[in-house]
This record gives sequence, structure tokens and C-alpha cells, in this order.
Amino acid sequence: MKSFAVLLLIHGFAIVTIAFPLEQNIHYLPYSFGYQTADGQTRQEQGQNGVVTGSFSYTDANGHLRQV
Repeated sequence: MKSFAVLLLIHGFAIVTIAFPLEQNIHYLPYSFGYQTADGQTRQEQGQNGVVTGSFSYTDANGHLRQV
């Protein structure tokens, strides 16, 4: 983890150091979910290590199944 330090001179006598993290380690938990509605719409999604993938589908006005 990287830190950034601020040095401040107060009347030339004291030095104050304030340090705070610039980066945080983020721990992603894996997950997965999906659903289907009564009119045939579907959605599926998975996430692992911060990467999310998935798809959804629906039937358009012309009756064609569209999947993205």
C-alpha cells in the first residue's frame, strides 16, 4: 500500500507529519445470479476478482429473441 506524507513547518520549529493511504486493497467476493420474467426476459451475471460478465435477452416487438 502506498502512502502520502505531508510535512508542515510551523513557525520554523515543529514538523508535523500526516500520512494517509492513497490506495486501498479491495477484495471482491465472487457472485452469480440470474432471473427470467413472465414475458421471457432473462438476465445472468457473474463477478469474480472485480470482473463482471453476463447477458440479457428479450423478445422484441416483431417476436424475435434478442440476446446481448
